Amino acid sequence: TCPDASLLTIPSLEPKCTRKVAKSLPRYVHYFTMNYEQWRKFYDAKIDDVYSGWGNQLMPHLAQLKIYCTIIFRYHHVRAKHSRKKNSSLFSAAGCCKHRECPVTIEIEIENEPKHKGNPCVFKVTVTGDARHDPKNETAARPLTGAMREAMAKRVHQIGALGVFEHNVKFADEDLLQEGNFSEVPSLDVLKTAKQQYNKKYRLDEDNFKELRMYGFFTRFTDYTSKCFKGYIQTSGEWPFTVHFFAEVQVDRFVKYCKTEKYPCIHIDATGSVVRKFQHQKDVFFYSMVFKDNDSSIMPLSGALLTDHTAASITSYFNCLRSKLAMRSKSARPSFVVIDFSAALINSVLASFNVENIHSYLRRCYNTIDRAYDTKQLQNMTFLRLCCSHAMKAFSRSLFKLNVSKDNRHALMSLFAILLNSTNFHCALSLYVQIILIYGDPNSETSPDALKSLLSKSDLSDFDVNPFLEEKDVQDDKSLTQDFLDELDITTDPIIHQSPFNVKACDGIPALRRIMEKQKLDIKPSNSLYSIKIIQLSSITI
Repeated sequence: TCPDASLLTIPSLEPKCTRKVAKSLPRYVHYFTMNYEQWRKFYDAKIDDVYSGWGNQLMPHLAQLKIYCTIIFRYHHVRAKHSRKKNSSLFSAAGCCKHRECPVTIEIEIENEPKHKGNPCVFKVTVTGDARHDPKNETAARPLTGAMREAMAKRVHQIGALGVFEHNVKFADEDLLQEGNFSEVPSLDVLKTAKQQYNKKYRLDEDNFKELRMYGFFTRFTDYTSKCFKGYIQTSGEWPFTVHFFAEVQVDRFVKYCKTEKYPCIHIDATGSVVRKFQHQKDVFFYSMVFKDNDSSIMPLSGALLTDHTAASITSYFNCLRSKLAMRSKSARPSFVVIDFSAALINSVLASFNVENIHSYLRRCYNTIDRAYDTKQLQNMTFLRLCCSHAMKAFSRSLFKLNVSKDNRHALMSLFAILLNSTNFHCALSLYVQIILIYGDPNSETSPDALKSLLSKSDLSDFDVNPFLEEKDVQDDKSLTQDFLDELDITTDPIIHQSPFNVKACDGIPALRRIMEKQKLDIKPSNSLYSIKIIQLSSITI
């Protein structure tokens, strides 16, 4: 006898499930509606098919029905335009939950398709089984596809993969996250892969150099507004790899900034890890010039990609910008250039903006601090400013290499910070003399007490730093009788011996002169803080 013989005798219009597992799973039927605009983004009437990423468009509607499973669609069907099967649904799809322990399956079909323009579309959703998720042990996510993938890849270009990930976490549906559904929060690896595929999709050519030439040609011949120089890429070379890029509108904005600012300032820095290394060439560094006008955001003036990081190569980049800048304005130039401790940047800025070397520049700095120039003369010069953060880190690293104790290192860092930001030469020199006498006088027996006294005074709560940081306007059209240094009297001696600051300091401090000239001591120093290396470091740094 047949155990299910009743199925053969009782007539029924509904198919009965004969699988015992399926018999025990509950079924739920839901409905949702797409408005006409949503339907147009879901279904392409021109090709009679759904758009790529159609599953992502269904997920918000399922979430509104409180279906929080991570649904992976295994099948979908779209009725052909001229099909004679008019009773079949225009669109149907079937899928299941991605979690291993979840038995939920889902079927979606169109209940009422839009017959006229503007009509909504009604979907029928049949869910079989109850959700069973354990987000602590397992999480899942739908594939990132379609327009959502491209939008996120484009966003990664703007704020980075980590920024996009944090934004997604912040605005994700908490109900989905609690069920272990991370479809709205793609991982960092997924975002980086999407960015790479996005870049490859929109590349002009697979060959980097050919693509660069094509992009330069495109920007030049589609630039209808620039007058003096067109395009964005101004210089390009393959060996060594060289690209200088900026537009005329950037230069014009800087010219406008120079007209409104008494002493314009730009910042220059370089960083790696932006472009992949080319075969048989050095690492590619990204050089950037930026400036800030009043309350506006930081604006780029120009950029460059270089594999040759010598002063000659960087000077060529600066001269390229200077030549284009001269086309738009004969007087626009930066008064200050903020850089790090890079010797190549120092020499390049001096060679391109001032047409001088470090020897003549140090003498010019001394004459400037000694108020030997008027305002008009100063506006025709460019001066270097070292980034305080880089300078403090470099000085700290040097002290650490000298095995200076932590307390002394903290004391010297405090004093160096005051000297670094000092604009009054005489006050700075007075403080420098005291430092030299403490660490450079071999016969001083009161150095510890002098240092303790100086440190107590240098505490910001007791020490008046205003004289060190005061700024005074240079008086125009008045004769200045200063201790002017001749800038033509330059020798081939090392920079430390030519620096006018060290020259003047050695004239007034015999202990410093003895150390600079490397004179040997006849007797053992009685100063417990005596350190030739600290004095040499301070002389080189300052």
